[in-house]
Amino acid sequence: MDVYSEQLLNYLNITVPNNVTTISQIFESPPIEPIITAHPSLLCVDAGFQSQLAQSQSLSTLSAANITVVFIGGTNNTNVMGIESDVMLMAKALGVPGRGEEVISHMNNIINYIESRVSGEPRVVVAYISWYNPIYVAGNSSFVGYYINIAGGYDPFSGMYYG
Repeated sequence: MDVYSEQLLNYLNITVPNNVTTISQIFESPPIEPIITAHPSLLCVDAGFQSQLAQSQSLSTLSAANITVVFIGGTNNTNVMGIESDVMLMAKALGVPGRGEEVISHMNNIINYIESRVSGEPRVVVAYISWYNPIYVAGNSSFVGYYINIAGGYDPFSGMYYG
């Protein structure tokens, strides 16, 4: 598991099992040796952050170690349809497509509820800064911008912005 996934689970008060290996450095490319040593049967890769992995020797090394690699759209997603596609891709890879459909239905129920609550309300200008050095602002073309819009906000930045 990467350090960011572990951090998210900690925020949600979910205990990370003792047999999980945490990889602290994943950018620009995750280290392959700790992944192979952990013996996962499935590796989920964010194509937005780790697209270079698809063109690297590392993919053949992982395949030779009997590790299935699934590339999700991840940070390349710009709307809920991409996220739904990722949910179903992973649910199918894990053999639980029905659970994926349940998650998507739950997500859509929440989105519909929020949209109904902000319908007709004035838009609020929101700047979402996701990194500060250098400044990285998630604009309207990102999934963050998409959700800001759904929640009644307006992100003044068009596209992803690096400062």
